Amino acid sequence: MTQFKLIADFDCSWPTQVDRSVIEELMTLQFLADATHGVGKKMCACNLGCQAILSSQTALFVIAGQLLGDLAAPDSDSALRSKLRRYAAPDVLLIDEVGYLSCSNRHADLLFEFVSRRYQHKSTVVTMKKAFADWGEVFPNAARVVSLVDRLMHRVAVMRIEGESYCAKEAQERLAARAGQRSGKSGRSKS
Repeated sequence: MTQFKLIADFDCSWPTQVDRSVIEELMTLQFLADATHGVGKKMCACNLGCQAILSSQTALFVIAGQLLGDLAAPDSDSALRSKLRRYAAPDVLLIDEVGYLSCSNRHADLLFEFVSRRYQHKSTVVTMKKAFADWGEVFPNAARVVSLVDRLMHRVAVMRIEGESYCAKEAQERLAARAGQRSGKSGRSKS
């Protein structure tokens, strides 16, 4: 389970580039009224989901691989339609790790169908490390990629956060603190 970090605790000085005003605007949830999509980082997506719930909206956070596996599992059309309705229902759906793993044709078809169902009706937020231009490496069919990106990019708010991983930064800080504690203990034991 990932530890939840509040947007208020986000260190805007760490990334090499971040547009805090875009993040703050998204936190108002105005994008839900227009069924606008969002693209950004996990921490921002979690905060948007939390804000939506606090504002009496429905939200669902799901890992892309889990979503696609769940949609691909049903062995009947009625079971698939039921799963599609479940994932299409929330006011805001937050899909994490899109583009981390390569997709089969079946998964790409399901993602396209799913995004198309929500398109212009409900807001979808995706987190990803790959730029849309690189999605051809993940999805097997170029036409599918163009159509999927077209739907996601229409009326989109992009949270670009560039720089080294915040997780790596925190890990380095923990290592440095532990090293300091160890050297402090060894210095006391010598006296």
